[in-house]
Amino acid sequence: MKRFIWIIAVLVAVLLTGCQGELQDYTLQTQETEAVTTEKPTSLETEYREHHEYATYNDPVEDRGNGVNNLYYLTYLNAISYYDMELQREITLCSQPNCTHKDDHCVAYLGQQVVNGYKVRGDLVYAVVENETPEEEFLFIEQNMITGERRIIWDMTPMENMVREQIEFSLYKEVVFLTFREYERGWDVSGCSYEKNPMQYSYEIDLATGKRDLLLQDEIPVLSGFCFSGDAIVTEACTENYLVIRNKEFNEDALMTMEEYAKLYPQGDYGLYIWEEYEYTEHISLDRKTGETNRLCGSLKEAAMIDLNCMGAGKMFFAEDDTVCMYDGDTGQVTPCFTQTDVILLRYYDGRVWCNTRAEDETDAEFYWYDLQTGEKQQFQKGVSPMIFSINGETEDYFYGLGPGATRGISKQDFYNENYDAAF
Repeated sequence: MKRFIWIIAVLVAVLLTGCQGELQDYTLQTQETEAVTTEKPTSLETEYREHHEYATYNDPVEDRGNGVNNLYYLTYLNAISYYDMELQREITLCSQPNCTHKDDHCVAYLGQQVVNGYKVRGDLVYAVVENETPEEEFLFIEQNMITGERRIIWDMTPMENMVREQIEFSLYKEVVFLTFREYERGWDVSGCSYEKNPMQYSYEIDLATGKRDLLLQDEIPVLSGFCFSGDAIVTEACTENYLVIRNKEFNEDALMTMEEYAKLYPQGDYGLYIWEEYEYTEHISLDRKTGETNRLCGSLKEAAMIDLNCMGAGKMFFAEDDTVCMYDGDTGQVTPCFTQTDVILLRYYDGRVWCNTRAEDETDAEFYWYDLQTGEKQQFQKGVSPMIFSINGETEDYFYGLGPGATRGISKQDFYNENYDAAF
C-alpha cells in the first residue's frame, strides 16, 4: 500500500514540476504515510498537492478571475503559467525537461500571441490566439492544461484583405460571449491604407456544441478619416437572461465640419473636438426574452463614469452622479450600494467595492472600500497618493498588483493592516 501511494505521488509531481531549467529550485515531494493528513505542509520538503487543487475553478459566486485557490494565473503569457502565492514562485504547467514553452511541442503553449488573456475553468483554458501566418490566423480554442489536448471552437481567421481586432470574450456557465471589430483594408491613390466598411460583431457561442448565434451587427461610423468604435455588447455583463449594450450615439449632422471648426478655432485640434463629441456613452440592459430595454447610465451629452467589473457571473458596478450601483445580469436589477463624491475608478475584490476619488485640489486621491455584505465603508491609506499597493487581482488569501516599483503579491491580512512592507 505504501509503495502504491508513493508511485501515485511521483506521477502527480511529474505533472506539476514543469521544465527542469525553469523550476530547478522547486520540487514537489511527499513522505510515505498510512493516513491522509489535513494539516498544511510546514516546509517545501513535505509539500504535496493534488493537481486539481491547482486547477479547480471557483464557484461563480466567489469568482476571483485569474485567482484559483492561492494561485494567480498569468493570463498575459502565451504558455499556461501561474504564480504560487504561498511558495512565491512562478510555475509553467509543463512537465517536459528543457522545454522552451515556445511551440506546440509544449503542453502549456497556447499560441504566438494570446489576445486579451486566457480564462481558466477547471482543467480547461479558453483563449483567442493569434499566429503570425500569411492569413493572420485567429483561433478561439479550448485547451486541457494537463494533457495539452486542444479543440478549435472557432477558426476566426478573416478573409483576404479583412482585419479583425479588439477581440474580447467572457465566460458565463457553458456560454461564451465574444465581440470583435472588423473592416476591409483599402488603399488610396497615394498607397496609404484606410478602413472600409468597419463593423462591430457580437456572438454567443455554445461551448458544448460550438454553435454560434449572432447577437449584434453594427456599422461603425467613419467621418473625415476618423473611425469610431461603434456599439457593442459588453461581454463582461452578458448572461442567458440579459445583455448590456454599450450604445455610442453618433450624429454627424450635429458636428462642425473641419472648415467650420477651423474658422472658429484656428489653433484648435479638430481630431480632439471629434473625440470629445463622441466620447459619451449610454449603457442599456436588454431583456433577452421580452426585448425590453432599460437605461443603466450615461447618454450622449452626459458623462457616464462606469467600470465593468464582474462579481462572479454577470454582475458589474457603475457610478453615476454620486451613487455607486450594482447591476445584476441574472435579474436585470440595479441596486444602489453607497454614495461617494468624485468617484474616478471602481474595482471589485474580496467581496468589496473599491473606489478612488479625486481630491479637492485634483492632484491627490482618496481610497475607500465598501463591504457588500455588511454595508460598512472605510477609508484606507489616508493622506497618501498614489496608492502604495494597487490591486489588480486576487486569490483566496492574497492580493496581486503593483507595489513599490514592481508587480508583487501581498497577503490580504497585511494589506488591510496597511503593512505594505510585507509585499513580496
